[in-house]
Amino acid sequence: MKHTSQTIATRVRIDDILGPLDCTLDPSNRWNGFMSPHFALDAVHVLSAQTLRLAEKYGYDCAETIHVVEGRADSQDTVHLIEGGPRRHHDEDDGGENLAIAVRIPWRFLSRGATATISSATPQARKAARKRKITGRGAARVVVVHIRWQYLDEGSDTAANIVRPDDEGLYPIGGWEWTWSLVS
Repeated sequence: MKHTSQTIATRVRIDDILGPLDCTLDPSNRWNGFMSPHFALDAVHVLSAQTLRLAEKYGYDCAETIHVVEGRADSQDTVHLIEGGPRRHHDEDDGGENLAIAVRIPWRFLSRGATATISSATPQARKAARKRKITGRGAARVVVVHIRWQYLDEGSDTAANIVRPDDEGLYPIGGWEWTWSLVS
């Protein structure tokens, strides 16, 4: 998000569910009347904790979660397994198994435009995730992952995505889909 005369620093929330969180936004950029905030990394950490608490409380099949994976610019490539917890609603045929995704991160190439990739949590991905070790002493890097657990088992290719920071290093999360409103 480019800072313009329209851009403001403020706080947003979703009812009493998420927030309040500090953010930057353009108040004229709205979706059905709701805000499209961009968050600094410290607010993303708080949002991640809040979404994980909601998923634990109501079931992963009823929630979306935000995850922050940390590494170093000179680290070897890693695979991270992100596993959902208990589901409230599931078919007897699925064995009640938790949903999961694998996130492959090319730490050394993120600065050059590479991005992390998301795939199914195959047996090979699970094995690679067990071997992962964040190494290196270079600059700190993060990858932010947004998972819509309720759509993951439907085979949706948009159920999980990497949230890339904007030009200011802020993360646009939930804009054009979540009901963010200003905190008064």
